[in-house]
Amino acid sequence: MSLRCWPYLVAFTLFVLLVPLAPGAPRGGASERMFAVAVDGRRVGVVSMSQVEGLERFLEHRVRMWSVRAGRQVRVGQSVRLFPLSSSAALQELPSLSATVAALRTALTPVTAGAAIVVDGKAVVVVADRATAASLLEGIERDYRARVEEEVRRQRGRVSEFTFEGLSIAQRVEIREGLFRAEDVRSADAATRILLRGTDKLITHTVSRGESLWSIAASHRLTVDSLRKANPDLKNPDLLQVGQKLNLLVPEPYLTLVSTERVVFTQVIPFTTRVVYDDGLWPWERAIRQPGVPGEKLVTLVTARENGGVKSTQVLAEKILRAPTVQVVAQGSRPIPSRGTGRLTWPLVGSVTSLYGRRGREFHPGVDIAAPIGTPVVAADSGVVISSGWLGQYGQAILVDHGGGKVVTLYAHLSRRLLNVGDRVDKGQVLGYVGNTGRSTGPHLHFEVRIDGKTVDPIQLFRQQAE
Repeated sequence: MSLRCWPYLVAFTLFVLLVPLAPGAPRGGASERMFAVAVDGRRVGVVSMSQVEGLERFLEHRVRMWSVRAGRQVRVGQSVRLFPLSSSAALQELPSLSATVAALRTALTPVTAGAAIVVDGKAVVVVADRATAASLLEGIERDYRARVEEEVRRQRGRVSEFTFEGLSIAQRVEIREGLFRAEDVRSADAATRILLRGTDKLITHTVSRGESLWSIAASHRLTVDSLRKANPDLKNPDLLQVGQKLNLLVPEPYLTLVSTERVVFTQVIPFTTRVVYDDGLWPWERAIRQPGVPGEKLVTLVTARENGGVKSTQVLAEKILRAPTVQVVAQGSRPIPSRGTGRLTWPLVGSVTSLYGRRGREFHPGVDIAAPIGTPVVAADSGVVISSGWLGQYGQAILVDHGGGKVVTLYAHLSRRLLNVGDRVDKGQVLGYVGNTGRSTGPHLHFEVRIDGKTVDPIQLFRQQAE
């Protein structure tokens, strides 16, 4: 007789009442009737008639404990039966309730009613019931809609219309109700994560020129930490070699959501710039004659996506709302007079503390001449001031063009400047004073000589002049 019904106390009581004693067999003592206990036809133990009640209590307690733990009604997943033993078989085995209970603890599996979400014929995850499964799938689509719309509105800015023209799950999805192992039933949130995360698919990536661990992770929607874990032998993650092989654990979702959305938004049309030349301005001067104004157009765009990622876009229509205004910039073309003598003079009397050339990991493009703050600095040759002001790490600085842009000298870290852009300067004329501005470790003049736009060694140049 099968004992699948629940609670088990009723099942076993009915069973015992229906099992008659063998003719002439005593009802107790040494000749007490014995039964074999079988789970799905496999014998797991022997109990006596007086132990059946204890077996009933164990099974009832077991089912109650499973139900409390699962938070829902649970039953035994196997068929449990009692078979009466013959007198000769009973004499060969001694009944043991404790041994039978121990065997049942291992053999029995709790099952409960639930609903499996089946993807392309494969049961992927089990939830409490059909309503939970249906609500879960609806929630996945609802969250997808909200996520895509939020992304589009953030990217497109001024969106006047947004509609989904299609949204579906690429796979065949079914909901099947039945009995399942209680431990396999998941909450709605956990089931959603399983469906969207899926399994990890291991693929290999070959490093190309210019790639970094960060760029590789971003292109595959992974984190840098996950890449490091997938490549434990990676000695230095910051130094990847071209052609190097990396393992990528890429999530492979069970569900693929495909969608098409239509969006109408206002897009900025950048203005173009037209340059006109003005011989009233120096070559280093520029002036805006007409400010540029961006235009606007109304764009209708259809985008096809797969799991949120863009697969294709198509512009259906464009309507100009306001044309952009061209920006007109005047570029100076005034000829620079060739005032330089061609022979430079030393700009400052002082000690050279740093030479031209490589200095540790850096390249020093000039020479440093130490002198007290306020010491006059003179122009190395005649020319025109083409820059005067704060110049990044150079601090207060002046650049002098000595004729047509071919030879330019730079005087940096000044405490004070005496000349402005466009001023003419004579060879030996004071143009400023030694300071400690910008990236400087003490009072000094940083002096550079540039020929055809490239720095040269000032000391070597002076030696050539002296020959």
